This record gives sequence, C-alpha cells and structure tokens, in this order.
Amino acid sequence: MLDSEAYRYRVYLSDIRGLDISVHGGDPITVIAKIRDFLQSFDADILPGPSQLARFYAFLREDWQELCLAAGLDPETASFRDMASLIQKWLLAASYVGRA
Repeated sequence: MLDSEAYRYRVYLSDIRGLDISVHGGDPITVIAKIRDFLQSFDADILPGPSQLARFYAFLREDWQELCLAAGLDPETASFRDMASLIQKWLLAASYVGRA
C-alpha cells in the first residue's frame, strides 16, 4: 500500500494497522519505483528498472496532451480506463524509443 504521508491512514482505516504502508511523499518517481519493486516480487520476468520507468513516465507526460486530444479526451478528466488504454497504445507504438 502507498500513501503520500506516513500514518495518515490510521485516521480512516484503523483495520489495516500492522500492514506495511510505504510512504512516497507525493513524488511520482518514488511511486513508480515502489510499484515496480512490488510487481517484480510477483513476476519471474525482469521489469525495467525504476530509472528506465521514470524516463518512460517523463516521455509519456510530454505526449499526454497530444494523446488525449487525438482520442477526443480531456487530459484532466480522462477516466482510468481511458488512461490505461491510451498508455497501452502509446507503449505498443514505442513512441519513447530513440529519445535521450
């Protein structure tokens, strides 16, 4: 589980006391690294490292407005399903390949 602040969950979710809550401090790169490491623990395939995923994320952020507009979506209000679909198409198109 992730949260931007340590122990904030206790105010709302006392039932999860004792679970390892990982604090990310609102930093997207820390979130990326923690989720990647969590997912890696369940998969035998090696995932890209946190720094490579952070670069993908930076490239995606550069392209996000254009991706949404091309799909007729508002970048600020796109649903999770829309975002996941756009990201999947973006990754399959390898739009980040060749960037520094």
